[in-house]
Amino acid sequence: MGGDRLLDDVDSALLAGLRADGRRSYLQLAADAGVSPYTARRRVQHLLDTGVARVAVRVNRDVVEGARQAVIGLSVEGSTDPVLEAAGALVGLDGVVPCTGVYDVLAWVSFQDERELLRVVSEDIRALRGVRRAEVFFPLRTVKDTRG
Repeated sequence: MGGDRLLDDVDSALLAGLRADGRRSYLQLAADAGVSPYTARRRVQHLLDTGVARVAVRVNRDVVEGARQAVIGLSVEGSTDPVLEAAGALVGLDGVVPCTGVYDVLAWVSFQDERELLRVVSEDIRALRGVRRAEVFFPLRTVKDTRG
């Protein structure tokens, strides 16, 4: 998992520029990376095409009424691989990752109301073979979120 590709200094500079402001022009990115605008555009497109980077819009759930998110910690019996694969296929989940600590898997879910969350947890998550326990955590507010 991860670490299959090394980024050179140009790729790193381009990604840093995009993380700072995803609307930055190729001219600005090129200046930051010390390359031509053509090279910046070509390199960014390659990062997108190879899956190193992706374009995303993040909704500020502290501002949008009704848009809520929770984190679900899963304790798993046996291997986490089947649970990760099955949970990754669920439409209601935004993200699924294996982890260390109290929980074996963490999942992110977006929902509009508690009924929708209850359905995802009781019908989708708890139905996964190997899930022994699921605990839901609600963020009270976002202090920092740099995920893209």
